[in-house]
Amino acid sequence: MAIEIVPGVNFKLIPTDKFKTTQISIQFKTALSPQVINQRSLLASILENSSQLYPNLAQINEHLAAMYGARYSVNIGRRGMQHCLTITLKVVNNTYLTTQQPLLNDAFEFLYQMLFNPLVVDDMFEPVMFEREKHHLLNYIASMQEDKQYFASERLQEIYYHDRTQQIPFFGTSQEIAALTPDQVYLAYKEMLLNDSCDICIVGNVSQEEVVPYLEAMPFTPRLAKNIQPFYYQRLTDNIIEQVDVQDVVQSKLAMMYQTNIYFGEIPSYALMVFNGLFGGFPHSKLFTNVREKESMAYYASSYLDSYRGTMIVHAGINAHNKKAVIDLIQQQLLELKLGQFDQVAVEQTKAMIINHYVSGLDNPGVLANHGFVQMQFPMMDLSAQTFIDNISDVTAQQIVEVANQVHLQAVYFLEGQGGDVHE
Repeated sequence: MAIEIVPGVNFKLIPTDKFKTTQISIQFKTALSPQVINQRSLLASILENSSQLYPNLAQINEHLAAMYGARYSVNIGRRGMQHCLTITLKVVNNTYLTTQQPLLNDAFEFLYQMLFNPLVVDDMFEPVMFEREKHHLLNYIASMQEDKQYFASERLQEIYYHDRTQQIPFFGTSQEIAALTPDQVYLAYKEMLLNDSCDICIVGNVSQEEVVPYLEAMPFTPRLAKNIQPFYYQRLTDNIIEQVDVQDVVQSKLAMMYQTNIYFGEIPSYALMVFNGLFGGFPHSKLFTNVREKESMAYYASSYLDSYRGTMIVHAGINAHNKKAVIDLIQQQLLELKLGQFDQVAVEQTKAMIINHYVSGLDNPGVLANHGFVQMQFPMMDLSAQTFIDNISDVTAQQIVEVANQVHLQAVYFLEGQGGDVHE
C-alpha cells in the first residue's frame, strides 16, 4: 500500500531482509514530448554527476566511498506515452556494519544535496559543468550509432511510428541536445521538481517509521495528480513499410516490427509472453532453432515485446544475400504458431523459463523497486508474484494460437552490408 507524502508524491516500502543493502529510488513521471526527452536526457547527466556540494564526479565518488561503497545513478526511460527519470541510491544496511555511522541518515542527506541543491548560478546550471555534461552525452550518443543492431532498432522505430515522441531515441537526438542552453535545462529541472508525478520506492530491511520522517523532511511540494495515458496506440495497416540503408559493415542487420495490440495488464498479455518465448524469446524458440541453427541463416535471431506500445520486434544478424529467405523463414515460424504447430513440451518449457526468470528477478532490489513503481501506477491490478505465476501456468495452447493471430508484420528495416556465410 502506497502512502502520500504530499499531494502528488507517493511512497511505497518493500520490506525485505533478503539484501544487505537499502535501495532508495525516486521516480518522476510526465507526458512525453520531444522537448522533454532531449532536456531530461541532459538533466539526468547533470543530476548524476554534479551538485552544489559535490560539483564533480570525483567528489561524488569520494563521498560514496565514505558511505561504504554506496552506489548512485540517474536513469531515464520511455514507457509508452510517459517519460520517467529515476534517481537511485543503494547503501549498506546498518545492521551489517560494525560502526555506528547512521548510513540511512547519510543517504537521505546525500539525495537531498543531489536532487534539491544542484550546481546552479544566476538561475541557470553552471555553464562549464553544463557544457562538460553535454559533451559527454553527445559522445555517448555518437558511440551508440556504432552499435549496428541498436542503430537498426532505432531506424525501425523511426519508419514505423507515426508519433515523433516514439520515433526518436529515448535519450534524444544530437542536434536538439547540442542546441540546449543552461537556462532551458534549469527550467526543465524546476518543472520536473514542481509538477511531475513523483513516486518513491524503498527496498530493504527498514520500517516505514524509520524512513517516512526523512521523506517528509525533503522539500517536496504538492502538485496536481496527473492522469498520464501510459499506452501508445497506433492503427493497424495492411501495408508493410520497408526501408533499406547501406553501410560498410560486415554483418547485415534485419529488424522487423510487428503489432500485437495487446498491452500490459490485459489478460491476453500472459499468453503473448508464452507465444513470444516460443517464437523468439528463448534459446529453444523457433527463430533460434530453425532460422539460426537448422537453416544457418542468421548469426542471431530473437524477438522481444513492448507491452506499453503493443508491439514486438524481431532482430537478426544475417548476410545480405539471405534477406528475402530469412524474412520468409521468420514469417513461416509465425504462421506455424498461428496454426498451432508447436508441441506441449515446448510450451511447458517456455512457461518454466518465464516463471524462473520472473522469480530470479525477485532477488534483485532494482527489479523489486520497478515492480513497486508499476504497482503504484496500476493500484487496481493484482500484480502479485503468485498471480503472475498462476496466469502463466494457466495459459493454454488455444490462447497461444489466438494471440499469435493478433500479431501482424507492419515494418521491415534492413541495414545492408557485405559478409560471407553465417557459419563459415
